Amino acid sequence: SGLSIYHPVCKGCQSCVPIRVDVENFSRNKSQRRTWRKNKVIRVEHHPAEFNQQDFELYERYQKNWHHLETLVSENDYYEFLIKSPVNTEIVRYFLEDKLVGVGWIDHLAELISSVYFVFDPEYALLRLGVFSLLYEIEYARFLDIRWLYLGYWVENSPKMNYKADFQPAQILRDSRWIPFKAQ
Repeated sequence: SGLSIYHPVCKGCQSCVPIRVDVENFSRNKSQRRTWRKNKVIRVEHHPAEFNQQDFELYERYQKNWHHLETLVSENDYYEFLIKSPVNTEIVRYFLEDKLVGVGWIDHLAELISSVYFVFDPEYALLRLGVFSLLYEIEYARFLDIRWLYLGYWVENSPKMNYKADFQPAQILRDSRWIPFKAQ
């Protein structure tokens, strides 16, 4: 995220586990197929990482209404978190008709795509845009002939991270080795 590289170093804790989706072998489950069909009217645009006021306003609305944050970040903090990057970062915008309903940030490297962050308009929560964005990113990786979509960290007992286990097959990093991850 920006110039920050996350590497958990919590003493005695190994809850944050890197996870990646095997794009080549992924197939949508029933719920994901429904979400994909429901959102076939969404228009998707790719842009280089740059500050955009409309993106920032959607980010603020998402943080305030979805995560109930009272103190919002400044434009500079937002820029440092999601725009400034040492790697090729793309902004993916999702439109319903002409309304911006979602924005995703992905890091694009030669052999992988990393899903950095995604925000959506809380008024459209029923569209499951977060799930749709990952399905889109999987298709985008396939288009680019990239095998892995990295989802950051999965935390087993975190309800906010449970959705990542639904994207199978996947691998998690344990003891410096990628191993198959089976959702419970």
